[in-house]
Amino acid sequence: MRYLTKIIYTVAILAASMVLVILVFVHPPSVPRRNERSVIDLPRSARPVVRGCCVESVNMANDLVLVPNAPPSQRSGFQFTLKIDASGYSILAEPIEHGVTGFRSFYVDQTSVIRNEVHKTATAASCTIGGTR
Repeated sequence: MRYLTKIIYTVAILAASMVLVILVFVHPPSVPRRNERSVIDLPRSARPVVRGCCVESVNMANDLVLVPNAPPSQRSGFQFTLKIDASGYSILAEPIEHGVTGFRSFYVDQTSVIRNEVHKTATAASCTIGGTR
């Protein structure tokens, strides 16, 4: 009986160790944060292309061009969507998979104020990166 208990404890410790190794080395927690840091500067680089009175597209750093009514563009584990309405434009950057490629989503409009939310979609009412609404 004692021998069987030792085997069970050994197997449990090995299984727990394997889970820890997989969590740390296969998908380290720094990946979402690194993706967010690289994505945060993209909205700051937004430069709208205006034709007449309308925004036709938005050019961003790293050759990222957003066009309205197009499928989201993807960079650094995030997908970017451009929306245009009567008041101007807005860009939404969301993780492709929340918790895996990023924890926060980002929203920026023509005011260039970047807003964010953790584990949900950012909007014009979300907190700024500095923490104010």
